Amino acid sequence: MFGMNVMAWNGGDLEKLEVLQNRVGRLALGALKWMAAEALRGDLGWSLFSEKMVKAVLNYKGKLTARKRLMLLCDKDSFHEYDMFAEHTCKDFGMEDHKHPGDSVVTGWGLINGRLTYLFSQDFTVIGGSLSSIHSKKICDSCPSLVQVMDEALLAGAPVAGLNDSGGARIQEGVESLAGYADIFQRNVMSSGVVPQISVIMGPCAGGAVYSPALTDFTFMVQDSS
Repeated sequence: MFGMNVMAWNGGDLEKLEVLQNRVGRLALGALKWMAAEALRGDLGWSLFSEKMVKAVLNYKGKLTARKRLMLLCDKDSFHEYDMFAEHTCKDFGMEDHKHPGDSVVTGWGLINGRLTYLFSQDFTVIGGSLSSIHSKKICDSCPSLVQVMDEALLAGAPVAGLNDSGGARIQEGVESLAGYADIFQRNVMSSGVVPQISVIMGPCAGGAVYSPALTDFTFMVQDSS
């Protein structure tokens, strides 16, 4: 939510940061004001400011980033990330100016108590963790340039675990984003009864970010944040 809103802010909207005071506290608000001032001076782009702002909020609330969650979940030094520098391909609605390496999901494989597991962790700091076509292709789909964790899990006969923290489909990409969720739902059905599917709801998820977990075998929710 915060990432989506800040992208539309301009230099005259610094006052709007005041509305966050009751949500994130005085300390975090001071940090956000400093970053906004840096962005206005040109030291930080608004897209980067958006990501840094949300990370500041997460840190204040005691929440971990997508990559840190995977590092803690997996055995030490066992997580291997796929497609770290993949970026979305949307050029509509000014999205060409809002690209982030890895887009809005971290994917890969690791060991959990010594067992091979394929994982993805949605990154709420990037456009609210919303699902783009590239985001979906990192999770599944037959894209030759990207590795798909759900397909790899099926081939290896290994569990797949998803840490969901997303607002759902990325509206700027329209039907391409919806088609990405269709591919994920299909993999959920194909994997049912073949490999264990585990979902963790880490934040205020919506849309496909809750429809897909409903199709998996086990769903866990984090108290007070999901």
